[in-house]
Amino acid sequence: MPKEKSSVELRQEHKDLRADSQSIIDKAHGEKRGLTPEETEKLNGNQLRMAEITLELESRSNQSVKPERKPEERGFSFTKAIRATMEGTAQEEPESKMLARGAANPNIQETGQLHIPLCDSRGVIGAAAGKSAGAILDESMGMVLPLSQNLVLAQAGARILTGLRGDLKFPGLSAVTVLWDAENDAAADGGGNLSNALALSPKRLTAYVDISRQLLIQENENVEGYIRELIAQAVAEKLQATILGKAAAGDGPAGMFYTAPTLKGVMSWGKVVDMETAVSEAGGLKGNLAYILHSKLYGMAKTVAKTTSGAGGLVLGNDGQNLLNGYKVLSTGNVANELNTSATSTANTNGYGALFGNFADMIIGNWGNLDITVDNLTQATKGAVRLVLNSYWNYGVTRSGSFKTAALSLS
Repeated sequence: MPKEKSSVELRQEHKDLRADSQSIIDKAHGEKRGLTPEETEKLNGNQLRMAEITLELESRSNQSVKPERKPEERGFSFTKAIRATMEGTAQEEPESKMLARGAANPNIQETGQLHIPLCDSRGVIGAAAGKSAGAILDESMGMVLPLSQNLVLAQAGARILTGLRGDLKFPGLSAVTVLWDAENDAAADGGGNLSNALALSPKRLTAYVDISRQLLIQENENVEGYIRELIAQAVAEKLQATILGKAAAGDGPAGMFYTAPTLKGVMSWGKVVDMETAVSEAGGLKGNLAYILHSKLYGMAKTVAKTTSGAGGLVLGNDGQNLLNGYKVLSTGNVANELNTSATSTANTNGYGALFGNFADMIIGNWGNLDITVDNLTQATKGAVRLVLNSYWNYGVTRSGSFKTAALSLS
């Protein structure tokens, strides 16, 4: 039986894993390329092991008197940064260093008191089909990982790029003609032309969370994690509600359901298969394939039979291990609703959104920092502090044929 590692050995292992992850990121960045599947798997494994070590060290510290750490010996703390801003006192060294890195970002003009980088190096959140979403980030700022856990789009396999500078462009290639010809005839021009399949520029996303003053004075790592989770949840909710919504482009990007779905009707097995068929016909049936359903449709799918006889089981049966039509299925209340499900009337608004596609062709970009304004006044009578969050995002799809939307009713 292997000897249990000491706390010193665990901390060293954690440090080595961070260094290994950073070297992988630096190599890919230096070669101006994305991460290979092997590199992504290695980084995900490193991140998981680092989380296990952190939990083990926390467990041990709770069983003994925790020695007071000097500021330079610990990582960045949200609660300490917020509290210093509230009290008008100087930031301690870990917070000062992190905020200085955020303030050095030349691309975005922030207005809040705290400018916190979501990721120090360019990172990718996303996963190959069948693998859990991972994150590449500096351990001292653990915002990106909880963000990916809260975002169903990341769980579906969408690619989230962090630490961007300037506009983001993805090249496309128009259809190429391939011809049969005689053995010695000159080859004809195939007609393929390079173009921009997707161009993204940053758009401001804003949200807020209210936190009790009493909670903020707690010197507790679990409270620190809770506050990071609250902030990540607020950003994720706003981001995916926009992407999975029906609003037109304006201050934010247009939602996936802005173009009214042509597939309409009552939620049924036939409609589920029709979504897959549409993507297949467009040549998009590959990559990170998944369904994202409005929570109402997800619940109904557990009660509706595939056929009138019931012999085929339910649309979403217990034997599918949370699979729908053989593909991963996720649900959220952020998907568009009040959609028209009638082919003859424009007044019908009883529909809920469903989306199927290859989420590897969905790109979500982040620019700049998480910009936080600490508002002491708005919720003062309730003993709370309001954190107003601003960050810069945009999204798009590189191939429109990779996705199919539907507006489905419950009856």
